[in-house]
Amino acid sequence: MLRPGDTIGPYRIEREIGRGGMAVVYLAYHTRLERPVALKVLHPHLQGDTELVERFLFEARAAARLDHPNIVAIYDAGSAGGVDYIAMEYVEGESLADILQRVGGPLPLEFVISVVNQVAEALDYAHHRGIVHRDIKPSNILVRENGHALLTDFGIARAASLQATTSRGTILGTPEYMSPEQAEGKLVDGRSDVYSLGIVTYCALTGGPPFQGDTPHAVLHAHVHEPLPDARQRNPALPVGLGDVLRTATAKDPAHRYPTAGAFAKALRAALHPTQPVRPPAHRPPPQATKGTPVWLYALVGFLLGIGALALVAWYMFGGRIAPGAPTTPTPEIVAGSVPTQAPPAVVPP
Repeated sequence: MLRPGDTIGPYRIEREIGRGGMAVVYLAYHTRLERPVALKVLHPHLQGDTELVERFLFEARAAARLDHPNIVAIYDAGSAGGVDYIAMEYVEGESLADILQRVGGPLPLEFVISVVNQVAEALDYAHHRGIVHRDIKPSNILVRENGHALLTDFGIARAASLQATTSRGTILGTPEYMSPEQAEGKLVDGRSDVYSLGIVTYCALTGGPPFQGDTPHAVLHAHVHEPLPDARQRNPALPVGLGDVLRTATAKDPAHRYPTAGAFAKALRAALHPTQPVRPPAHRPPPQATKGTPVWLYALVGFLLGIGALALVAWYMFGGRIAPGAPTTPTPEIVAGSVPTQAPPAVVPP
């Protein structure tokens, strides 16, 4: 385990910020470029596994080809002192998993749709380039304070054209968010990521994953065989139409799902349409200010009343009396259907 002050190549370790099954992520500082990075270091007991090291470095090769505002950038990859590492963009904020744990329940619908839309754009971009993420889960979705979401950790991503090179039939991914075909060790495409994004969305809208069990095998069995529980039973405030959207995204047969992540996000936006990134929920929402009558409305009413009073006085002094001996003008007769040659004077309401 690395400690603050240790160095790997040009990187100085500041502190640990994350840990997974394959690697530890540290906040590090590039001493020559003078910028912070997220440094992902393979666990020491895995350094000698050639296949795992190759899979680990595949993350750098795959993600380095992806240049998208909703994908964490890869800066560097290498080995120093027998330690394999990947240097990535450091994102200040929280993971979606952190937000779920902090809130302790369903997240606001507008926020969820905003995050899903951004992740869907990142996935469609990667899928179009033949890369399947294979591990979409809340901890791999980072959210800045302004609501900007980024997808990270392509550690088990595979180029679709290279899937046949997997020799052990290893099942890669996180059971709670894994597609049925991935759970069964079958070849996967972008629709597997659509399924996982649907499960992540379910979790964000209800506060927890749909399938849980005592063992990973039990969870995988549920993904393959059990129907998706009704999200509205866990969160009755959800719109009725979202149930069909979630069921389509998580259909057991990939052919019955939305063909792309973007299509899934579009279906979610049919219920609500945030046009800008939505900030994550605060620890304690600020109290709502009581709305009173705007000051300008009082001024406008006073002005109109003053004008009306002046008009009334003027009418009384000059228009309300007929001078003695003044001739009277008869009112012209207007025949129905005819157009008067001279319009009657306009009456300004007081």
